[in-house]
Amino acid sequence: MCVGRGVNGDGCGVVSGESGGVCPRCSGMLLSHEALREAEELADRWDAEEAMRRLADPEQAAIPYAEARKMLGLDDDDGDGH
Repeated sequence: MCVGRGVNGDGCGVVSGESGGVCPRCSGMLLSHEALREAEELADRWDAEEAMRRLADPEQAAIPYAEARKMLGLDDDDGDGH
């Protein structure tokens, strides 16, 4: 399945092809369901390791909660809740 080109992780909808290959429609990466699951687990582990590193480093400045949500795209821009 196409997982896109890394911009937002949005694939174009192609569901065939060889895992690790290039999508013929959008030139995104093709991953099997298993490879996608493993990539997501790895990203989660990296996120957790980075969070632990930052929490352990007294020199790291904290990021305000609202700013972190905005950086992660969890807050909408128009305030309508969608």
